Amino acid sequence: MTEVRGAMFVPAICVIVALRPEIFFSVLGVLGLSYEGSDSSPVYQVFLIVLAGVMVVVYVQMLSRLKAVPLRLLLLLVMPLILASVYAFDSATGRTEVVSQLSFRMAIVFAYPSVLAGAVCAQERVREKLGGWLGALIWVLSAAVISSSYGYLVGESEDRGLGGASYQTAGYIGALAFNLNLACLLHGRVLSMPVWMTRKWYRIAALVLLPVQVFGVLLTGARGATVAMIVGLVVLGGLAMHARSKGGVGRFFLVLAVLLSVGGVGLSRLSSVPTAGRVLERVFAYIGDSGVDWEGTSGRGDVYGSAFEAIDESPFFGYGLFSWGSESYPHNLFLELMLNGGVLYLGVSVLIIGVLMVKLLRSPFENVVVIAFAIYPLVMLQFSGSYWTAGSFWFVLGYALVVGVQGVRGVEPSRADGSGV
Repeated sequence: MTEVRGAMFVPAICVIVALRPEIFFSVLGVLGLSYEGSDSSPVYQVFLIVLAGVMVVVYVQMLSRLKAVPLRLLLLLVMPLILASVYAFDSATGRTEVVSQLSFRMAIVFAYPSVLAGAVCAQERVREKLGGWLGALIWVLSAAVISSSYGYLVGESEDRGLGGASYQTAGYIGALAFNLNLACLLHGRVLSMPVWMTRKWYRIAALVLLPVQVFGVLLTGARGATVAMIVGLVVLGGLAMHARSKGGVGRFFLVLAVLLSVGGVGLSRLSSVPTAGRVLERVFAYIGDSGVDWEGTSGRGDVYGSAFEAIDESPFFGYGLFSWGSESYPHNLFLELMLNGGVLYLGVSVLIIGVLMVKLLRSPFENVVVIAFAIYPLVMLQFSGSYWTAGSFWFVLGYALVVGVQGVRGVEPSRADGSGV
């Protein structure tokens, strides 16, 4: 396939599109600004819509350069028509609610451009240029979360959020930055990173950043984000161990040593600070002597209970693709799928997601960046948010769907040992 015009900037566009909310609020956080909502300014909505339009143009350009367009790429292009048809059918059959129209619009604004971004990044020439933009992203996201957490720690701010977003968003942004940084440290050589990210000074700086990122996430009080970091450490570390490379295994144990030593000392000191101590207690408040303490889950027990009651009333067909049988989504991917379309929709969706994830894991070192990306939405959607608004989730699905498809140049085979920089 011919290289996409302006491919140097295409990876940046794709990443920004997939992470529009995260990047928007991170930049505001770094600048010390706070977005007060659409009533005060439409800038956020304009930001979302303009980038969505840019992504459609980039995707159409990619299709125009293919000799033969695979069916799955055409289906991605007409995804809005498919979603609109389903919404119209649900409306005609009375399967819509007050929030259904908003959910449909969110699917068009968040899910559609992000799945196109993932498909574009599945191209070899685009993926090769991800490294430099990835390095910049790690530091921007980290700086935003760390500055926000520090402000709360020293009493400059009573808000643990970021740029107007919630503390949960701040925590997940920090967890994403941690996992991406960890992926670069452990598997750098398969990422085609720019020269400056392979220098010794950068590797040392990135290693020092890891425990700081952990503290930044913990100080937001976001429990799901803490889980996302732990999962990232297990998965990405497991890949390093699986490679059976002395260099990869050595780097993983070095990372563990730094996190355990610095983390142990840092946590003991932070816990003695009143503001930090209260937040750290909250992070693990859901863990009780006999298992999960639902009183420490910010009301998730009641939310899940309402979702199960709604499922009992319509277990086979759900309430419509953009409806949940209530005024709010259930804060869990599987419950939301069940509420949207019942048992069949849940089963088909889980099968598709599972097949795509297995596809990534079959070539883990070639796709390690996307695997690091995937940890963030897959963990987050077990505790917070709706899958229709999780751009990173759709980015991963779009990438996995297209990578390796005949007629679209995917990633080239990389070193089998998965060794890092």
